Amino acid sequence: MFFWYDYLLLSVMIGGSAVIGVYFGFFGKKQDNKKEYLLGGKSMSIIPIAISLIASIISGITMLLFPADVYKYGSSLIWLCVTMPIACLLQSYIFLPIFFKLQLTSVYEYLQLRFNYKCRLFASFIFSSVSLFYNATVIYIPSIAFAQATNINIHYIAFFICFLCIFYTTVGGLKAVVWTDVFQFLGMVVSTIGVVVVGFKVVGGPEIVWNTSISSGRLDIFDFRFDLKLRSNFWAISLAGTIQWMSFLIVNQSFVQKCLALPTLSKARKAVYIYGFGVMFFIFCMVLTGNIMYSKYKDCDPLSAHLVSRHDQLLPYFVVNISDQLPGLLGVFMSGCFCAALR
Repeated sequence: MFFWYDYLLLSVMIGGSAVIGVYFGFFGKKQDNKKEYLLGGKSMSIIPIAISLIASIISGITMLLFPADVYKYGSSLIWLCVTMPIACLLQSYIFLPIFFKLQLTSVYEYLQLRFNYKCRLFASFIFSSVSLFYNATVIYIPSIAFAQATNINIHYIAFFICFLCIFYTTVGGLKAVVWTDVFQFLGMVVSTIGVVVVGFKVVGGPEIVWNTSISSGRLDIFDFRFDLKLRSNFWAISLAGTIQWMSFLIVNQSFVQKCLALPTLSKARKAVYIYGFGVMFFIFCMVLTGNIMYSKYKDCDPLSAHLVSRHDQLLPYFVVNISDQLPGLLGVFMSGCFCAALR
């Protein structure tokens, strides 16, 4: 299923990430102190930081599982776009000013200043533990997709992704991480838009998708019942989404560290706003992709037909099915998934 041009596209993405790390590690400005290595000398620009923030949260889970969730349960995940502005405003006007005033490198330094060292250590341990398990999942999901398309052992794929991330992060510092994210973001955008455009072509256009989604109830998202037993409605997604966004925007070390790499608070706020719009764009595209998939398979569900065994295989299966419409689409899609995993 993978042709030479698909491997070429994937190799460009992988090679580009490694080259950026090598450049900033060995040929860029010397990073001989904590400020240069961890904060990019506080001389980063708004757009690269904003793009890096978007790339950091749009993981393989988002790109593969969001469309599958919409395919099965409907479009209620679109309500996540409503909660994003709330979290962005809270971060911009309540928390970021504190971090900028104290000029901290780590969010956990604040806990030491406010309480004590043990509190800082405990919070760091919790964050590291959660990140260990979460990042393992983030890496595993696109590895499944690549293994499904190429029959390469999933353990080799996951190991390679880990090695590449560690390599360019270690040798290049924050600047390498940010500019690698920018490069990978382009792959994610091209992949997402490519699947949507080709998907529309295969199913017959946006009007077909709209009519199918309406008739099947996929767009019945206006459920305002306050019932905790419901899997997904406005309140469930809005409340959980707000808490989830806040956990990433406000206290996530990676997010705050990138914001602090900007020279002023006003620039950091602008980066947060751009981040919010970027994430909402991706969520909209994922919901749209899920509805396109439903229009394609409404009369023959791949899960019921045992063509795939798990939900996380639905989108890769869909892309394989439509990839003959645009040579290289499968390679672009896999590149996008890997870009989302390299975070």
